[in-house]
Amino acid sequence: MEEEDQLKWAEVSLGIQASEFLNGPLGSYLLGRANEQLRVARDKLETCAAAQLEECQADAAVARSFISWMDELVQNGLIAEEQLQNEDYEE
Repeated sequence: MEEEDQLKWAEVSLGIQASEFLNGPLGSYLLGRANEQLRVARDKLETCAAAQLEECQADAAVARSFISWMDELVQNGLIAEEQLQNEDYEE
């Protein structure tokens, strides 16, 4: 197996694990907390004083980062799986 294929299989595995994690109780809880933190941060931004703007933005950034990282893992896994399937089809 080529190194590139090994990396793709690793991405597929990580994507599956991330998806299973997000669909499990702990992942659902953390995703819910991240979404709630993002909602609260957005609400704060509407009323936040200029001096607190960076703090409000930082709160939102933490939540967005978690959501983004998990989504990226799942999406990259799906893309790698599709690429591997296409390679098998071409052979």
